[in-house]
Amino acid sequence: MKNKAIDIANDRRESNILIAEFMGYTYAEQEDLVFKPGEVTKKDGKIRKANGDFTHCNLLRYHESWDKLMAVVEKIDRTEMSNGDYFQTSIGKHKTSIFRKDKLSVPYLNEEIYSGSDDRLENTYKAVVELIKYYNQ
Repeated sequence: MKNKAIDIANDRRESNILIAEFMGYTYAEQEDLVFKPGEVTKKDGKIRKANGDFTHCNLLRYHESWDKLMAVVEKIDRTEMSNGDYFQTSIGKHKTSIFRKDKLSVPYLNEEIYSGSDDRLENTYKAVVELIKYYNQ
């Protein structure tokens, strides 16, 4: 039987790496680091040249920091799909929703991604992770 706390920590770690990549960071699996955009050159999946800032993957804390998470929400709200559609985030008291909207600002209600509970930070984090998974498909 697996330890549930370890599973949750691994899920958060993987989700934080997913968010970092969405934000333009480069994940170096062998080194277990993420590099800021433009700070690394990869060839054949391996780091060839690394400059500047990097962060160990265990130190990514999008799930604990409103400041870090709101930068992601702002990027999501600025992201435009190839067909001109975009996303709109709504953070409420008990629910965070991210809608895919068309150029005419009509929400696709069947494409609402949301998370609901009493913890706004956790709701927003979960909704962001689900949106990035959807966006990467």
